[in-house]
Amino acid sequence: MWTNVLLTEPDRVLCDEHPVFACLAHGFYHIVMLVKSVIQNASVYEEEDFNPHLPFPCTSQHSLQDVLQFMKEVEHDLIAKAEKPDHASLKDVILSLSSRIAFLRLFLVTITHLVPPRRPECVDSDPLQMPPLDAVGFTADLDAAAYTSSKLMLLSSKFLETSLNEGAPRPEGVEHDGEVELVRILLIVIS
Repeated sequence: MWTNVLLTEPDRVLCDEHPVFACLAHGFYHIVMLVKSVIQNASVYEEEDFNPHLPFPCTSQHSLQDVLQFMKEVEHDLIAKAEKPDHASLKDVILSLSSRIAFLRLFLVTITHLVPPRRPECVDSDPLQMPPLDAVGFTADLDAAAYTSSKLMLLSSKFLETSLNEGAPRPEGVEHDGEVELVRILLIVIS
């Protein structure tokens, strides 16, 4: 599902119905496109090793700035949801999810300090390919990138503690391995 829908067609995940999955899909889409552009513009590939054109349409109707704003809104919504008494038992999980989205958002912000912005789209440009980077006159803002990446490291401690036991064997007497519980938690969080 991830590689066939969320990454290649993030617009199919409706922001109003599934805001968590939508912001993750659009966020990862922009990460992949930025990394692809860096590799393509650096010309560090052999034709056989890396094809800079995707073999499938991969588009998003949301700009990077819109996605960053949307991710921030979802973070705040999750934090507000975690504070409600109805979700007291899920507070750690919801806050951990919010921290992961914040981590992804800050990672995207860090990349934007290091990668040139995109050129405005031309009339004759291919709608299935993102416009090339506009590197003319661009200088990476290393101080801003260092600042946001230090925030990334601090933020990662918020969700690492809750992730330590993931993948551990189930305790004595527990019938399910946690997949059903995880799906239940995600459904509660996104509803």
